[in-house]
Amino acid sequence: MQVLESRQATLLVLAQSIFIANQLSNFPLYYTPGLRGLLGGDGRDAKFPCSISWMTRKGLARLSTLITWNVGWYFMLRAFAADGSWLRLIFMLKMYAAGFVTVVATPMMGPDVALGAADKLHCYAATLYIFDHFVANELVLGVSLAAGNLFGWGFGVTAGLCGIFQALRADDDLLAKRWHAHAGGIVPGYACAFSTLKRFLEYGFMLTENALFLLFLFGMTSSFPSAQPVSPSSDVLSSIDVAVVAIVTVAMTVLEVRRAGQSKKSSSSGASPDLREASAVFTKRPATSPRRARSPGRNLQLAKLASSPGCRLPAGRLQEPRKSGGTPRMQTARKSTGAARTEKRKPSPKARA
Repeated sequence: MQVLESRQATLLVLAQSIFIANQLSNFPLYYTPGLRGLLGGDGRDAKFPCSISWMTRKGLARLSTLITWNVGWYFMLRAFAADGSWLRLIFMLKMYAAGFVTVVATPMMGPDVALGAADKLHCYAATLYIFDHFVANELVLGVSLAAGNLFGWGFGVTAGLCGIFQALRADDDLLAKRWHAHAGGIVPGYACAFSTLKRFLEYGFMLTENALFLLFLFGMTSSFPSAQPVSPSSDVLSSIDVAVVAIVTVAMTVLEVRRAGQSKKSSSSGASPDLREASAVFTKRPATSPRRARSPGRNLQLAKLASSPGCRLPAGRLQEPRKSGGTPRMQTARKSTGAARTEKRKPSPKARA
């Protein structure tokens, strides 16, 4: 029994270390210049503050999360399979399924760091995943919220605050806008701009979200003081484990590289019409500028087009061919201007005398 507990403790500590490394590595992979733009990352458009879901939706941070998160869960499930408790193993499998939908299957779409209308499935799966952490602490890991355990009640407090911040920011800041308008009417001298409140909620969500996961991870093994982990190389990690880790790493790398290539290709092909349209808008001739007369060849083409059956070309689009002396209107204007100048040049009768 002692060997089994040591093996389980080793697998739990290994999974714990991988999960912690995954969460802490998101920050340098998402914000460090030179790394933040790789694999279709945000680059210089990286947002701060933002959620973990926003950090890991693409780029190197997503690739790292896909590999380490799945590998960590593999060793976590191995630990409970070695324990022999099938009920706990089934629950952890259900928890992994909720996390898989959140992390792998439905990356955040945005465009805001809060969960919007395009992220409903991600939102529901993430809520279930967080709730499963409470159940795992209470029934699986023994980190009880009511026992005065720092990791237990700390996780509960930070998870509650994180939920409040997210609820205020969801649905295009619906509740935050209502609360801001209500506070401005009942609090004397309340002059906080909504942008300031929104920024505060973003910082609060980022801080509490990272804190709740770190408290959960560091408290994973706090209820197993008697189990002494053994070296991972001593009959704990088999060749099957190494093969699984290698397969997960290669598969996730190939999938993410392919996704980044497809995203880059679609964005480049999809951006060209917008760029052409924007160029046409900004280079359009002002309405007050005179329009140049069309050439005779152009007018002949328009005449043929207008005479074709089914054509609805306005008659005003056709113009007379441009002659050497200009259009009839221009010739009339020139004659009238020349006559006026001749009248000015004629001397008066008194001057002649």
